[in-house]
Amino acid sequence: MKTSVIKFGLISGLIFSAMVIIMIILEGGTGNFESGQGLNYLFMITGYSMVFFGIREYRDKKLNGVISFNAAFRTGLLIIVTGGLLYTFTWIFYQYYVDIQFTERYSEYIIERIKSGEKNPEQIEKEVETFRNNMAEYNSPLTKSIYTFLEIFPLGLLISVLCALLMRKKVSA
Repeated sequence: MKTSVIKFGLISGLIFSAMVIIMIILEGGTGNFESGQGLNYLFMITGYSMVFFGIREYRDKKLNGVISFNAAFRTGLLIIVTGGLLYTFTWIFYQYYVDIQFTERYSEYIIERIKSGEKNPEQIEKEVETFRNNMAEYNSPLTKSIYTFLEIFPLGLLISVLCALLMRKKVSA
C-alpha cells in the first residue's frame, strides 16, 4: 500500500499544487480571481482521480486483484491526505514567501463583490464586517493551513468512500 499511496498521493499533490501555480499566473496580480475557474475544476477532477488509480494499482499489483472495502478506503484516504498536505504546503509557501500581498488583494476583490450586490447598505456593511473578521482569523498560519487542507479533504474523503465501494473485490469461490 505504501508505494501506491506515496506515488499517487504525490501525483495528486503535484496536480493540486500546479493548480495553485497556474491560477496565480492567470490572476497575475490583477485581482481578477474569476479567470480560469473551469481550468481549476479540471485540475481538481484530475487530482482526485488519483484515488481511483492508486487503489486500482494496489489491488491489481499487490493484492492479486482482491481488495476489501477497508483496505481500499484506507489507501484512498492516505492518497488524499498526502495530496492535500502537499497542496497546503504549496499554498502556504506561496502566501508567506512569494506573494505576501495576496490576502489583501483577495480581500479587496471579495469586498468589492459584496458591495456590488443588490443589498441594502446595512446588509452590505454587516457582510463586509463578517468577512473582515473571518480574514483576521484566517491570518493565523495554523488556521490558514487547516482551511487550506479542508478545501481538498472533504470531497477527497467522499471520493475515497465511493472508489472503495466500486473497487472492492472478494476472492472468487
